[in-house]
This record gives sequence, structure tokens and C-alpha cells, in this order.
Amino acid sequence: MLNGSAIYLMLLLITGVGYFLSSMYSLLIILILLIVLPIISLLISLPGMFKTDIEKTHERFIAKRNRLAPLHFRRVDYKFFPSALIKVKYSYHQENCDHSDKYRAYIVGDKGSIELRRQHVGRIDLTIYKFYCYDLLGVFAKKRKCNKQCSLFIEPNIIDIQKEVKDFEVFVDESETYSPYKHGNDYSEIYDIRKYRHGDVLKHIHWRTSLARQDLYVKVGSQPIQNKVLVRVEITEDLNKNDHAFDRFHSLCYKLIEQDVEYDIIYQSVDMENYLIVNITNSEDYNNTLYNMLAHKLIPNQQLTLEMLNNKYGIMYTATNDSIKEEFSGGLQYGI
Repeated sequence: MLNGSAIYLMLLLITGVGYFLSSMYSLLIILILLIVLPIISLLISLPGMFKTDIEKTHERFIAKRNRLAPLHFRRVDYKFFPSALIKVKYSYHQENCDHSDKYRAYIVGDKGSIELRRQHVGRIDLTIYKFYCYDLLGVFAKKRKCNKQCSLFIEPNIIDIQKEVKDFEVFVDESETYSPYKHGNDYSEIYDIRKYRHGDVLKHIHWRTSLARQDLYVKVGSQPIQNKVLVRVEITEDLNKNDHAFDRFHSLCYKLIEQDVEYDIIYQSVDMENYLIVNITNSEDYNNTLYNMLAHKLIPNQQLTLEMLNNKYGIMYTATNDSIKEEFSGGLQYGI
């Protein structure tokens, strides 16, 4: 973008050379105007050039991955002293992919936008570290240092995961289920039948089997699975794979909310000593948790099973870059 100073100097040079070569009176008048008008413009704009400010329109900006992300700013003029163009210089940093850069943008009218197109999910921290406020003709500029910060969250995309989750237990069985891998103390559902041992409670004798086999047999109770759902996203060193994993994670979480399924999300960032588990009951809970996850660099290549969590959950869903895994308390089953 050619600034006003360059245009002004070109016009001044062309007019001056033209007058010198031709001595035309009209060129002299134009030359005088070219000298006087910028001075008048500077005098009118000078208070505004020192006092005009810019401010962000939102504390937090949100955009989808691989889509244009506008960050809106507006100018705050000083009383009745207008200024023209404002040139903004800013830097940004995305922690989860360790990417930083510097750019410039322009605010011509009351509002301006800084437009970014980012490929990877996460939070971008943007800082405006200086801006230039020009006079009405755009010839003179006053440099202003500042430290204005805002955040842009690049969200995952919603994708169709219907085929992947259509057979998952949480979507097909609303009743209490029982673990096929572990016995327990709930005798409303029989886990197994075995021979009587000394110390067994007599009320648990299975009389039909005992009569049929002419020996004492007792019932073994089942271990009920409290339909408590845990959801996590699998993070690797590959940023592209992480984007696809987050797409599945994001889509699954919203699908659970649509089905009125209460669940927990577990994650750990590099600056956390332990896992963080957050209970999700509605979209507001989820969005707040998602933005906290996007704001930090998550630990890659973590292995987590329900057994490591003392089987406090009946089901755990793990979103990866190419599937959603369904793990029950005691075993593992993969999604389609």
C-alpha cells in the first residue's frame, strides 16, 4: 500500500519540475497549494494524532479452523479532531504449534479488521505493539506505542460421526448396565454360578442348579456399571492429526449434549502436574472447557485407561485422528 507521504512527494516533485520547465502560473498555484494544504491538514489533525486511540471490540474472538478469522478493532477519535488512516503493527503467537509472526493492518474508517487464516486449532495471542496515526491527507504520521492484547480461539469443525458412534452403548442403552468382565455384589443380575464354598451366604444358593446337579451351587453377583462417561482427545506430535482428533472430539461432545448425556472431560497440559477432570452438563460447560484446552499445549502421546482411574467410569471415549475408541470398564472396543 503506497502511503500518503510517498504520493505527496511524487506530486510535489512532478509539479515542481513542471513549473521549473514551463513557468506556468497555474502550476505555481498548484505548487503553493501542495505546500500549504498539508500544513493545514497537520494543524487540524495534530491533537487527534496524539490522542486518537484504538480498542478491541471483544475480549475473545472465535473462528473455525481453516476459515478466515477477523479480529475487529475500532478507533476512538479525540473530540472534534479527526485523523485519517491508522496503520497497525501487531504480532501473534500460537502456543500449541509454537508459531509466531508479525504483520500490519490498516483502519481506514471507524472500524478495521485483522484477518488471519490458521490451519491448526488452538489459541492465538495477538498483541498490537504500535500504531501510526495519520493526518487528514495521510502525509504526516505520529507513531504511538501500545500493548493491546486479545485472544483468538480457533475451534475444531463439526463433522459427521454418526457411523462411528451408532453402535456405542451410551447412544443405544439408557438402562443401567453390568460389567461383562468383573463380578460384584449386585445379585439382581447374575454374573456366574459356581459351587458352594465355606462361608458363602445361604440366601445366594441357586436352588434350581443345585437340585439339577445334586450339589450346592451359589449365584455370583454382577458389578454394575454406573453409566458415567469419560471423554478425551488423543494428542500426538503431528499437528494435522491433532486437528482431525479435535474435530471428532468436538463433534462427539456436542452429540452427547444433544442426547442429554452427562459426561466428564479429562485432559492435561504441559504446565499441569496432574490430569484435570471437568464435568459437562450443557454446552456452556463444554465451551468453557474447550477454550481452556485450546489455550494450552496438551501433553502428547499419553496412555490412559479406565483401570488407571480405578474404574470410576463405566465408559471412556477417546477421539483420535481416524476413529473414536470406546473402552468399557475392564476391556477395550474400537469404533468403526
